Amino acid sequence: MRRAFNDVQVKFIKNNYKDTTYADMSRLPLFEGLTDKQIRNKARNLGIKKTRTFNDTYFDIIDIKEKAYFLGLIYADGYVSNGSEFGISLIYSDRGILNQLNLELGGVHIVKERKRNTSFNGYDYITHSADFRVYSKPICDGLLKNGIAERKTISNIHPLVDGEHFRHFLRGYFDGDGCVYKHSKQGYNMVHFTCGSKTYLTYLNNMIIKNIDIEGKIYKEKDKKYRLMYYRKVDAEKLLEYMYQNSKGLRLERKYEKHLYIGSPMKEMIG
Repeated sequence: MRRAFNDVQVKFIKNNYKDTTYADMSRLPLFEGLTDKQIRNKARNLGIKKTRTFNDTYFDIIDIKEKAYFLGLIYADGYVSNGSEFGISLIYSDRGILNQLNLELGGVHIVKERKRNTSFNGYDYITHSADFRVYSKPICDGLLKNGIAERKTISNIHPLVDGEHFRHFLRGYFDGDGCVYKHSKQGYNMVHFTCGSKTYLTYLNNMIIKNIDIEGKIYKEKDKKYRLMYYRKVDAEKLLEYMYQNSKGLRLERKYEKHLYIGSPMKEMIG
């Protein structure tokens, strides 16, 4: 049965079709009872067409903060395979940042929802993830050129991002493989980064020393897993201030909100 769209729904489609997929629209309360196909057909009837072009040279040169941030996130949680496939998976609640990456690349791909039954240590549970896959040799060439090795955990190749863009790269890496948490006794922020490569964490530590003059400690947790720690209050706060400067709209909000909740004094200066 053909559904009639009200004026509010039509206005929303016209104002948001470039940045919001029809699938995401169908999940909004505003479009309850409507499928993404119905919304797409309505958009076509309105004369709306999503003409987009895939930017397969996006990562050739890391010259803007968005590229630096996503390079860091990909280095933490993404992969390149066979020189022609690039992918990244995050928990489903973080799908917004993958939608943003898709838009940066031209908005021609799809962030897919995936649920899997998983068993670990005798427990059965369901994982709920958002997956983004791109099959393109040029985009992979750009990532490989900028340090995203195919077997990055055992590779001495890693991204080298310097200057003003380093803070954005670092925040992207933090959003993937970093953590902020509360000191069990003192109640202030502590920060750490986890990686399978001690060589990379040494590089990261040296870059942080260069940019904000604080030094972390690297610990071996277990075989093939290392942790770079910032456990002094002044160092952790200085690091968080540096990472979150000029970060609005380009960060995982749950991590940003977590450090504010713990009690950082930087609430008014980070935007």
